[in-house]
Amino acid sequence: MKKTWMPGLAGTINMAAGLVGLALSFGLVMVYMMVGDALNFAGVTVWLPFHIMAGLWWLTFPLTVCSALALAGGILAIQRKAWAVAMAGSFAALFIPVFLPGFIAILLTSLSRNEFTPVNGNRAPAPVGIGCKESE
Repeated sequence: MKKTWMPGLAGTINMAAGLVGLALSFGLVMVYMMVGDALNFAGVTVWLPFHIMAGLWWLTFPLTVCSALALAGGILAIQRKAWAVAMAGSFAALFIPVFLPGFIAILLTSLSRNEFTPVNGNRAPAPVGIGCKESE
């Protein structure tokens, strides 16, 4: 089996997207901790409705989960292990605000599926469908 550059680049893209997502989620938490429920503009305190600040928490948790999955998938893609987790990490990179690299990572990870070593020692069976040969 010939090793190509595709899993390495896909892993690097996933890891970069994961780190950007973790930095954004950390920034959202810091904004919430600094602001709380009030803003102070030129000595005038403006109280924000609760649902605006709660929205930051609803954005932060999924962003953190997707970022961690993208980071883990990137590491496994570089190691060429666990194709399914690497592919899940590529899909998770789509939900990070920089979503264009996620598309590229999905493409590269899916094209380099045969370069990954199986987790349990058995390769997954080849898909059977339109345009695929049936296994006998």
